[in-house]
Amino acid sequence: MNREYRIIQKLDVGRSTIKAFGRNWPVVNFMGDIQPNDVGKRIYLVGDILQVENNEQRDKRVTLVEKTYDVYWAPEGRKIATVTAKNEKAAIRKAPLPYRKFLGEMYAQESKR
Repeated sequence: MNREYRIIQKLDVGRSTIKAFGRNWPVVNFMGDIQPNDVGKRIYLVGDILQVENNEQRDKRVTLVEKTYDVYWAPEGRKIATVTAKNEKAAIRKAPLPYRKFLGEMYAQESKR
């Protein structure tokens, strides 16, 4: 289910109302006060009620999942490194020198371990 959301910004800290979903909402009705540690959290409109994600939900959403990749030298098909990265492109950039000078000559595959 794809729901609309609004992200709490630094400018919202300490305000008594927040503009979201086409109207101004009193902050005390759905979360008390907006604190600096609330910046980056999402606010969802559920029916006629605003809901704010909790710290656990936010941490799960923003945590980057790093995977293990094997990096190969394309001309020979030889494995040159095993790295942890967010995606294949980032894995190639973590290859050791001198191979890193030739980014177009490498490819990465997710490790089968």
